[in-house]
Amino acid sequence: MKPFTHWAIHHQQKIRIAGRDQVEIWGVLAGPDGAVRPFRYDQQTLRLTIGHDDQRSVLQLDAYGFEQQVE
Repeated sequence: MKPFTHWAIHHQQKIRIAGRDQVEIWGVLAGPDGAVRPFRYDQQTLRLTIGHDDQRSVLQLDAYGFEQQVE
């Protein structure tokens, strides 16, 4: 979860966890402008998915929380 936490701090997002299991953490991200967006974070692949359906974006994080090219 550490890379995701670093990413959230850098992007001024508050993490509100709704649930977790062995692999994923899910909930909502709250931005400084009040915008709330659902997320899922895969702790094994360090892949962060924000939003859902057509407004979904997938970010690949490295061990330090920096965004990498999604392959």
